[in-house]
Amino acid sequence: MVIAIIAVLVGLLLPAVQKVREAAALMSCRNQLKQIGLAAHNFETAHNRLPPLVGGPGFSTAFPAVEGPTLVFLLPYLEQDALYRSMADARNGLTYAWWEGNPSGSNPYGAVVPAFLCPTDPSANGGRSLYLDGWSVACYAANGQVFADTDEAGYQLFWDAGRRVTDIPDGASNTILFAEKYANCANGQAEASNLWGTYWAPLAPIFMSSATTVTGLGDGYIGKNETARFQYRPDPLTECDPYRAATAHSAGIVVGLADGSVRVCAAGLSAGTWWLACNPKDGQAMPGEWAN
Repeated sequence: MVIAIIAVLVGLLLPAVQKVREAAALMSCRNQLKQIGLAAHNFETAHNRLPPLVGGPGFSTAFPAVEGPTLVFLLPYLEQDALYRSMADARNGLTYAWWEGNPSGSNPYGAVVPAFLCPTDPSANGGRSLYLDGWSVACYAANGQVFADTDEAGYQLFWDAGRRVTDIPDGASNTILFAEKYANCANGQAEASNLWGTYWAPLAPIFMSSATTVTGLGDGYIGKNETARFQYRPDPLTECDPYRAATAHSAGIVVGLADGSVRVCAAGLSAGTWWLACNPKDGQAMPGEWAN
């Protein structure tokens, strides 16, 4: 009888414990995106503009010597200044994560950055890539519509928009800067890791972009397409698209907005509203579901 009572109590407690754990993980993820958003704002304060989607020769005229995606530019503002400095290659004057044999004694791309990891991501693998030996991953990505220059339909024109938060016509509170994206992602046709240190397709920590696929044909990953919408709790090994944002939170996907705030977009948010929230210059009012 006592054993039966204990079994019933355990059965009642487990769902409650699971809810507490999920709430704690969600809060941790929100805090991480809050820090990333603040880093972007601090970068803007220092440079009078947001970082590029990708910097380096041929990618950014303002930052031709820093070769890498948006997350690389934020490292000095996330207590990772030593890591950022270790990426400087005196041989060519470039700063990039994949320089091996640098004076730090380790390869920068192998550094696990705690601020880039979400505890709920089932693919995080301790911050390590499953598909590229020695590389470290991120559970977040930059919105290609904000950090790159795009046309009205969302097609990329250049890798660096040179944008400031005050330049966002749709308003900072209605525009997504960063979102969750699985650290490791595969679907039977493609497998990739979301690497904080590189812009190489399909490994770039970028979403909502027409220019970061292996083929360069990213029509389906921009606009109101369902294939551009974030993925809700996909299996990271069998049904995950490495070009799209993705979340494992039951509540929905966590995003960081241009005003520095963080919110959870509901699992059922439509592809159309997701597009409006990612597009900084569509000029349309946000639908009612955005306020929920």
